[in-house]
Amino acid sequence: MKKRIEKYFPAALEAIKTVLQDNNPVIVIDREYQAYIASFGASVLQMGLLPTLAVYADQESGAAKDRRRLLQVLSLTMMAENGKFLSEPVKNALKGKERELFQVAVYHEPLRKELTDRILDAAVAVKLCLRTFNLSKL
Repeated sequence: MKKRIEKYFPAALEAIKTVLQDNNPVIVIDREYQAYIASFGASVLQMGLLPTLAVYADQESGAAKDRRRLLQVLSLTMMAENGKFLSEPVKNALKGKERELFQVAVYHEPLRKELTDRILDAAVAVKLCLRTFNLSKL
């Protein structure tokens, strides 16, 4: 496993607990999130970062669960250790709302490349860490 992905594991575990546990003392994550994160990386590689962010930020998508929560998990994961692996503009975008992520992805080519690389690494870490949790039945 690549070190750049492994460094996200502790933050991914904490982000999953914080965002996806739904105030339940026993941590059971909805199974839909496993499917959403599994398709996230493939979507970025096939469609690009901006269309993928648009799909996952859509509030009225009709999805079974709110996919925006996965963007929150990914943001928290990438901000691990105060985002020491990220440039300042990308850190600021991750601290903001979806709009800031879109602005970085649209207007800043070098930052889009950095954000794409980091978000794919974080998505792999979240995908692997999500397997350690109990998942609800469909």
